[in-house]
Amino acid sequence: MKKRALLAGGLHKARPLANMLIKKGYRVTVINDDYADCLIMAENDSVTVINGDGTLPFILEEANAQDADVAIACTQRDANNLIICELCKKQFHVKKTIVLTEDPKETEFFCQKGIDSVVCVTSVIASNID
Repeated sequence: MKKRALLAGGLHKARPLANMLIKKGYRVTVINDDYADCLIMAENDSVTVINGDGTLPFILEEANAQDADVAIACTQRDANNLIICELCKKQFHVKKTIVLTEDPKETEFFCQKGIDSVVCVTSVIASNID
């Protein structure tokens, strides 16, 4: 049985992530509240696309979040990413949750809230400079 990944958010982050996960054998569902972005994501026949707000439990239910092995929140708003992952973890019992953030100050807070992995783009870039 294929593993399932749920991506919520931004086109420019979700699109390459979806392609990478598909190559790794995942079934991918993407939630995006921008209809135009959904149309672009839907060009990939291997991706299930849902137009909606991933911070809403009924949208996560429609996306079958309860069947996901991993949920990745990559919206432009850190607060939304936290809500999405908390809902996936606590209400839908997703095994692994990942948040993409640009604010290094959020990393520890997100970990305290039970997010399994926090990827801070700014911190990654800064560590590569050193």
